[in-house]
Amino acid sequence: MAISFAFASLLTLGKWLVRREDIGRHLRQPAAVWLTGVGGLFGYHFLYFLALKTPPPVEANLINYLWPLLIVLF
Repeated sequence: MAISFAFASLLTLGKWLVRREDIGRHLRQPAAVWLTGVGGLFGYHFLYFLALKTPPPVEANLINYLWPLLIVLF
C-alpha cells in the first residue's frame, strides 16, 4: 500500500511540475478537512487497539476484518 501511494504521489507531483502548477494550491484544505482526516486515522487506530485489549484478540480482529465483507454482502 505504501509503495502504491508513493508511486501515485510521485506521478502526481511530476504532473504538477511538468504543467508548472502551484503545488501549494492543491494541498490547501480547510482546517475541518485536516482535522477530520487526521483525527479519523488516529481515532480509528486508538479505538482498534483499545478493542484488542478488552476481548480476546481473535474475536476483535475477526470483527475488524468482517465488516468490509458485510458491506459487500448487504
